[in-house]
Amino acid sequence: MMNFIKGLSIGFILGVLLAPDSGAATRRKLARVSSDIRDDVEDTYADISNSVSDKVSQMKDKANDLMGTGQQGYSSFSSSQERL
Repeated sequence: MMNFIKGLSIGFILGVLLAPDSGAATRRKLARVSSDIRDDVEDTYADISNSVSDKVSQMKDKANDLMGTGQQGYSSFSSSQERL
């Protein structure tokens, strides 16, 4: 994803530098495109952040399930040893 953003930025800069527009028009284009790039980066960050949060939550749930299973197994083992 970072390569995409780098490529987009380089393409934009080259396009602006080679475009035959007035200074005011070029500044408007720069403002518009930089805003679009910022929005894309923010969206990508939000997507990645949500994905990581979901994975962490899933891992916590699995760890808690494993702990519960381990505790149940230990309790069963302890009670069977006491009967001997």
